[in-house]
Amino acid sequence: MKNLYRNLITSLILATPALTLAATGTGPNVTLPDPFKNATIPIVIDKVFSAILTIASAVVPIFILVGAFQMITSGGNPEKFKTGRQTIVYAALGFLVVLMAKGIVSIITSLLVP
Repeated sequence: MKNLYRNLITSLILATPALTLAATGTGPNVTLPDPFKNATIPIVIDKVFSAILTIASAVVPIFILVGAFQMITSGGNPEKFKTGRQTIVYAALGFLVVLMAKGIVSIITSLLVP
């Protein structure tokens, strides 16, 4: 735990000059596009669900790997094997829910918005 705190403090100390440059605005000029330009509620909802889908697409494989690791390292213990299998099933079901939510939003948007 001490190593964690020491590494965190060291990282913050090393990142301070970069944060100072970013705060004073002395870096290069960067213009970011407005993601909600001319946005309506259906567009905002679609963008939010697209972001959730992107995050879920990155997180689900990690949980599947964790579940597989739990199953491999169960050592014949049926409880640990069952925990790994449940992790994989819940990850797949969670991703299915996210996909269904994105689909439902798309259907409702196409029905309500001319």
